[in-house]
Amino acid sequence: MPERTNEERVERADRAIEAYWGEDGPDDQGAILADLLCDLFHWAAAKDVDFQRALGLAETHYNVERDDSDDDDDDDDDEEEG
Repeated sequence: MPERTNEERVERADRAIEAYWGEDGPDDQGAILADLLCDLFHWAAAKDVDFQRALGLAETHYNVERDDSDDDDDDDDDEEEG
């Protein structure tokens, strides 16, 4: 699978949340995320998935992807200076 940019990851999350809520979700983005996470807790319990483990793995992936994005930004700066 090709590597995605963080902007593409945000767009995927937007599509997932829109599919979850539809276009008429509440204005409070935090409330939408909290409700989605709550439902995912229920899903994980029903499917015998360790939600905390998955959440920890997701955080690890996020940190790596964020750091990779920061490195890419630094590379762009180096090209402009050179």
